Amino acid sequence: MPLRNYTLTHSLRRNSFSKCNPWLISTLRASKYTVSEDENIRKRNQCAHHYSSFKCICNRYNSIILANKNQYYSNLVSSSSENAQHIWQTINKLLHRNCSSALPTFTSANAVTYGFASSFTDKIYELHLSL
Repeated sequence: MPLRNYTLTHSLRRNSFSKCNPWLISTLRASKYTVSEDENIRKRNQCAHHYSSFKCICNRYNSIILANKNQYYSNLVSSSSENAQHIWQTINKLLHRNCSSALPTFTSANAVTYGFASSFTDKIYELHLSL
């Protein structure tokens, strides 16, 4: 049973990461795996050769990421370049200009502290009832 839970959690995490980073393609995932393996080797054998190899692989991986990001974002902007309204919508989306705040609105310090305290009181009450 724990193996199934791990597999499900791992696959969900990998899919959500791809949705957040659409420029992350399968070759980058393979490169990231290589970086992780080389990092583990470097940690086990702390010598100058392994460190320089790890540094070289990390630099190559980071340059591939930057190239893929640049390609993805330039394609995204150029695909909407014919319509000015669409290009501004794309730019605003990329810069997160119209996103609503994930934080609650601040009304007063008393209201925030009361809400915080009442949530803990409710949790303690629910735990007490379940015992």
